[in-house]
Amino acid sequence: MSAILTAKGLAAGHADRLLFSGLDLVIAPGEITGLVGANGAGKTTTMRIILGLDSPTAGRALVGGQPYQGIVRPLHQVGALLDADAMHPGRSSYAHVLSVAQSNGIGRRRVTEVLRLTGLESVADRRVKGFSLGMKQRLGIALALLGDPPVLMFDEPVNGLDPEGVHWIRRFFKSLAAEGRTVFVSSHLMSEMALTAEHLIIIGRGRLLADMPTAAFIEANASRDVLVRSPRPGDLARLLTAHGATVSPEGDDGLSVRGLDAPAIAGLAAGHGIGVHELTPRYASLEEAYLDITKDSVEFHARSQAGERTAVP
Repeated sequence: MSAILTAKGLAAGHADRLLFSGLDLVIAPGEITGLVGANGAGKTTTMRIILGLDSPTAGRALVGGQPYQGIVRPLHQVGALLDADAMHPGRSSYAHVLSVAQSNGIGRRRVTEVLRLTGLESVADRRVKGFSLGMKQRLGIALALLGDPPVLMFDEPVNGLDPEGVHWIRRFFKSLAAEGRTVFVSSHLMSEMALTAEHLIIIGRGRLLADMPTAAFIEANASRDVLVRSPRPGDLARLLTAHGATVSPEGDDGLSVRGLDAPAIAGLAAGHGIGVHELTPRYASLEEAYLDITKDSVEFHARSQAGERTAVP
C-alpha cells in the first residue's frame, strides 16, 4: 500500500458555519507533515474525514489511493491517535492494547513491543484510570503503532506530556518518518511544529493558507532585520538610509536595519570610519511567521493592556 494521504476539494461544516472548503492535500511519506491552525480551524475534522469518522460536505479523502472504509485491514495500514481519553479506564494498559490486538489478529509479542517502544512496559499492569494525560498519550501512540502501519496520524500528541515526553515524541516521530512512513501531526503550537515538522499545512477561516516545507515557509513569510549598535547611531542611520536601507532606532545606541545584510552594513560603516559594537542578523520565528500569515483568519482577538490586538488561538 502506498503511504500517501490525499484530499481533493475537501469541504466540511454546515449551513451557518463552514469550517473549510476546497481543501487539496498531498501528504507524502518520509517526513513529518504538520497540520496547523487555530482551535476550531478544522484540524481534527480533517483527520476524522480521512479516517472515515466524519463525512465531508464535498470532496473526498484517500489513503493510499482508496477510501479508508475500503481498507480490509485498517490497523495494518493506518494508525491514529485522535483522543487520548478514549480508553476503558478499568483495564490495565496491557489488557487494553491486547484487546485491540486480538480484534485485529495481532499477537501478544507485538503488544509487549509497542508498550516498550512508548515507555509503558513498567506500568503495563496499571489501570488506565490512574494514568496522567501524558501517559494516556503514550498509550494512544502504542495503539497507533500496533499494526506496524505505513501511515500514522496524531492529533495534538504533545498535550499533557512533560518536557522529557515532548523531547521523546519529537525524536520518535522523526525516527518513524526516517523509516519511510507518512507521519501526519496536528497542532496549534507553532513552537512545537518548528522543532518537529519538515512540511507545514496551515488552515484558517475556511481555506488553505500554506502548504510548503517549513524552511520555505519561514523564508517566504518571516520578517528579518539586522540589529546594529554603534557609538554614532545617527551618522550610521543616515548612511544606511542613503544606501536604500530602512532604519529605526532600538534602544539608546541600537538600530534595526532592513534592506541590507550584515556584511553590507559592516562594509559601509568601515568605509566611513563609523565604529560598530554589535552586528546581529535576526530572523522571525516560525511562530511569528504563522501569526503574521493568519492574522486575518483568526476568529477572535483579545487586547493587551497596551491596547494591542492579540490573536486568540
